[in-house]
Amino acid sequence: MLWLSSFRDWWGRRNAPRHVIVFQPGKVGSSTLTATLKASAPHLTVHQVHFLTHWRINQFREIIALPDTPADYRIVVGKLIRESEEALGIIKSAAPGEVVVISGFRDPLDRNVSAFAQNFPFFLPDLTFDPLHLEREVKQVIGAFESLWEEVRLIPADAPVSSLTFRQAQGRWLLIDSCLDWFEKEFCPVIGVSMRKLRPGNKPWKRFYRNGITVLLYRYEALWHHMRAMLETLPLESWQPVDRNVSSAKKYGQLLKR
Repeated sequence: MLWLSSFRDWWGRRNAPRHVIVFQPGKVGSSTLTATLKASAPHLTVHQVHFLTHWRINQFREIIALPDTPADYRIVVGKLIRESEEALGIIKSAAPGEVVVISGFRDPLDRNVSAFAQNFPFFLPDLTFDPLHLEREVKQVIGAFESLWEEVRLIPADAPVSSLTFRQAQGRWLLIDSCLDWFEKEFCPVIGVSMRKLRPGNKPWKRFYRNGITVLLYRYEALWHHMRAMLETLPLESWQPVDRNVSSAKKYGQLLKR
């Protein structure tokens, strides 16, 4: 029974948290969360990662090996791969109770549009972000987003990365895998939890303990209102909120807002 398993996990916990892994598919306030943790809990090591399964890491190794993958993308993703492998090593070697994994959820369409905006340099390198061209570039972005969605949704789920272009591989990740599949295929296996039994309901955040790992799940929309209460379960040494996700301050902020 789920409650009995949870009780046994809780009863067997012996160690205080030492490592926090902020794991998510991107665009769910994780940079703010990571920066706040580092400022508020310097006694903890904090890792912000995008992948927690070896098969996903290998998939991104294949993407950066594609002949048309931009060089700067290879550098950024190579760093993400190394950080994810380090986090997997911590999960494997840490004692029960020493690891906390935090993940966030966001409305899928909001998350996809925001992730697409971050990838403008790869899909729409000619954007100027000049206010004088705002309406024209908004229409350009809408057309590119819809075109990419129509393209990637028709790609078979088992199509190997080597058969795709960089645009297709990155587009599939941005609009499908990282938004719709990441929780069931990547989060649940690592944590050892069933998506169907989790039942978060309407709670802004949820805490549970499974297989030696403390897990905190939050809703992006509720993060700022409930972040302190959630993080104080770790506990914190002080409270120093740091906002690292102000989209209006980014180059594409006005275009994304429109």
